Amino acid sequence: WKAKVEEVGGNIVTDDVRFFNELSAVGDTDGVLIRVTRSDITTGGTHASETEQEKFIEDFTIEGVKGEHASLYKQVDSIINTLKSNID
Repeated sequence: WKAKVEEVGGNIVTDDVRFFNELSAVGDTDGVLIRVTRSDITTGGTHASETEQEKFIEDFTIEGVKGEHASLYKQVDSIINTLKSNID
């Protein structure tokens, strides 16, 4: 997907970064890593695709709560505003 990002350009969202090579591709394209967590989900399992990403250092974290979408949107808006202010 890194080649596709470079081809398309602009702002792109990927919803699944689980391995260090994928994280590296995000960084190589000046991307931002946002981790979404939920306190009621403590683990995704023991497969490498679940455990490797636990070692990532994210730029932002969104704390999700089951069924509370307004809070999720508010956190996303805050991150976008922060990123915009860093560009100006």
